[in-house]
Amino acid sequence: MMKARHTLVLSIIAGSVGAAAIQSFRGQAKPKIHRVVTIIVAALGAMLSAARAETPVERGGYLVNAVMACDGCHTPRPPGGAFDMSKRFSGGSQTWDTPQYLVKGSNISPDPETGIGKWSADDFKRALTEGVRPSAVALAPQMPFVFYKVLTPRDLDAVTTYVRSVTPVRNEVQPPVFPARKNL
Repeated sequence: MMKARHTLVLSIIAGSVGAAAIQSFRGQAKPKIHRVVTIIVAALGAMLSAARAETPVERGGYLVNAVMACDGCHTPRPPGGAFDMSKRFSGGSQTWDTPQYLVKGSNISPDPETGIGKWSADDFKRALTEGVRPSAVALAPQMPFVFYKVLTPRDLDAVTTYVRSVTPVRNEVQPPVFPARKNL
């Protein structure tokens, strides 16, 4: 629905700009320019109000699924490569084993025992933007928290709301191991 609305608005704008260009070649630009500007402003207003009409869950779903791509690390993939959406966000099957750390994609479902269900909204936002768990253990560098610092407070709230809205999945994932930090 939203995509269709945006396409319609862009079509109106493109048609209006094209009509204004044709009229300006005919020497009749002044009376038409006011109408074109009015149409463009109205179309942009409609588009912006439609974007603001998103609920936090819808906005968060867009960010988590289309921009942040959280499934890539936090949803298991059985043989065949497709995500197992029945276990969404319960921890990925990927393992990063380096001399500095051994880590798997953690369970970010709202399960209170094996996921992030006991984390506060602020705990989750801090993990997203600072790369630190509530236990003060740093997240592995694969978590792109540095890039998530650009999220607005509204977007952070939306992501938090969305992730908390998904089905909790009980799935124990091996906690991260940082052998290099023991030597510090």
